[in-house]
Amino acid sequence: MFARFGTKVTILEGCEQVLPGFEGELAAPVVRQLKEDGITIITGANVTGADQHTNGIDLHYLHQNESCVAQAEYALAVVGMAY
Repeated sequence: MFARFGTKVTILEGCEQVLPGFEGELAAPVVRQLKEDGITIITGANVTGADQHTNGIDLHYLHQNESCVAQAEYALAVVGMAY
């Protein structure tokens, strides 16, 4: 995974679990491996906006009714699921 190469990775997931289309027992090993790789996972995080500047990107999101900001050099937005 990316975190193995010295990059900090954060996943902002809008649903309450990673891989929401799958049973919890199937998603659990994936989540465990991601965490072992040093990846931060924030579920229930709804991204509300992004500000790009010379040093990177500020991602604004709501988590537990609180406004938060994640700073990043790069951001990848993924929406939906392929079947």
